[in-house]
Amino acid sequence: MTTWISIIKVETRHEFFSLNLEDWFVKNLFDLDYFACTPSSWVSLFGNICWHLRIRRNKYVFNAEIMETDSILGKSCWMRDIFLKENHVSNQTLGRINDDSRKAIRWKPPDDGWKKVKTVGAVCRLSSSAIAGDLI
Repeated sequence: MTTWISIIKVETRHEFFSLNLEDWFVKNLFDLDYFACTPSSWVSLFGNICWHLRIRRNKYVFNAEIMETDSILGKSCWMRDIFLKENHVSNQTLGRINDDSRKAIRWKPPDDGWKKVKTVGAVCRLSSSAIAGDLI
């Protein structure tokens, strides 16, 4: 939570932290001015923060390593800046998506008589630790 506090508008923080996951991603990726204090290059920064938070979680789960939250925001900003520079992307065009190219992706229930199983797993090659989960 600390990672997000300094970059999310005060008046939208409650909603930012209480939306369901699907709505949270959609709002952050398509309504760039809504949550971000500085919406320029928000899509890149948002993606980098999410990626770093996932890395931090995995390092903690598999190796009991703790990454400081300040370093997550700092590394994410640095990666965003490198991306913008290397790809010659302007802050004004990053994140603008043609409405015709948007496609809703949703879970579809199985046909009658069928069951669906969603699985996920991860392995740490250093310690050979593994974790798996499923949803029926």
